Amino acid sequence: MATGGFGVSDANFAGANSEHATAFVSWQRAKETENELLKVNARTRRVQEKIPLIVVVDDEPVVAVTLSEILRRRGKIVVWFTESLRALDYFRLGPVDLLLSDITMPEMDGVSLAAQAHAICPACRILLFSAVAGESEVTKRIATLGINVQLEFKPLRVPCLLLKIDGLLACGKLDFALVSER
Repeated sequence: MATGGFGVSDANFAGANSEHATAFVSWQRAKETENELLKVNARTRRVQEKIPLIVVVDDEPVVAVTLSEILRRRGKIVVWFTESLRALDYFRLGPVDLLLSDITMPEMDGVSLAAQAHAICPACRILLFSAVAGESEVTKRIATLGINVQLEFKPLRVPCLLLKIDGLLACGKLDFALVSER
């Protein structure tokens, strides 16, 4: 009998992978549903509770959801996207206080997303993260934007990331007035 490692037969190994895949799909669907509900009332909560609205964008759902959950547990209002263009549509609906985005993504990369998000919402703070953040091409592209964009390198260290986010949100006054809604 062939083994898939650690003394597990191929049939058992395939079954375990299938169970994990099914569980992951169920988890992802539940998180997507929860996120859609949060998107509906995020801006109202932002104004009423005077809590910054953070948009997380990463094409890997696990990363987007995990970052969002970490920030929510620290009292932040967070919505997440796995597609840059959908995130950009969300920016068009009203103010966002912080964009937290991966750089390397399909459709539109994080640098382009940052530029367009800034054009829509100039007061939004921007923090980009990537494994390629140190490459000179990326840093040059960010510099040519002429806007304040912070970089964080992967692997992300949660305590450092949280300090940087808190620092960005503390920089200057956030406007929670209803008149700033679009």
